[in-house]
Amino acid sequence: MSLQVEDLRFRYGGGEPVLDGVSFAARRGELLGLLGPNGTGKTTLLRCVQRVLTPCEGRVLLDGRDLWEMGLRQRARLVAYVPQGVHGALPVSVADFVLSGRTPFAAGGRLSKNDREIAFTVLERLGLKEFAFRQMGALSGGERQRVLLARALAQTPQVLLLDEPTASLDLRNQLRILELVEKLARRERLAVVLAIHDLNLAAACCRSLVLLGEGRVQAMGTPEDILTPESLRRAYGVETEVVQARGQTFVHLLKAPVNVKNEL
Repeated sequence: MSLQVEDLRFRYGGGEPVLDGVSFAARRGELLGLLGPNGTGKTTLLRCVQRVLTPCEGRVLLDGRDLWEMGLRQRARLVAYVPQGVHGALPVSVADFVLSGRTPFAAGGRLSKNDREIAFTVLERLGLKEFAFRQMGALSGGERQRVLLARALAQTPQVLLLDEPTASLDLRNQLRILELVEKLARRERLAVVLAIHDLNLAAACCRSLVLLGEGRVQAMGTPEDILTPESLRRAYGVETEVVQARGQTFVHLLKAPVNVKNEL
């Protein structure tokens, strides 16, 4: 069973299509990575799946059920979205911000003891317990990113959408976050879709990859299938060396982007 995106089409106003017939499936228990240069629609795609944006055409199914035919509250119990970051100082504590992820489950608008226990368990898993009563505005960019993930996990979703979840994190915390998401996906049978720029992190953590370009799926498959010098040259305009070692795919950048003049 899986999350299925079928023939998704979206445009802003009367402009050219940002998404032009995108289809793919993300299986439960696995991470699917969305790759592609800036401007290829990765963030737009995630927002359409969550229905923050309204597509022109297409549909999104979870285990055969149409997510877009559900009410907002029901959909919020199934799908959680983590944006790239929160801008500005939020006048709220970390604990209250994470607890807000339980809002779709609140009975009569009131959160229960169980809701609070779930929120604090997530804070502990992500190493955020010491920040629980700190104001969001006092956190670093990396700490905020972990708090955003914590709020999404507090929703206990079946689908987790992550937009650059490792942004602003150092190497250790990048691996820590993705390893945690991997474990949660396997244990909770989550379908996880993440937009990610780091090709080596994508190869290490994602079972499947979708390469976007010009609003369409240019390639889809395993890291070994997708991360080839030819496909990366077409998508990014760069020369790379791709090495298989210790059962993993590694991408090394060899040259500056093709047809870009060195202005230094």
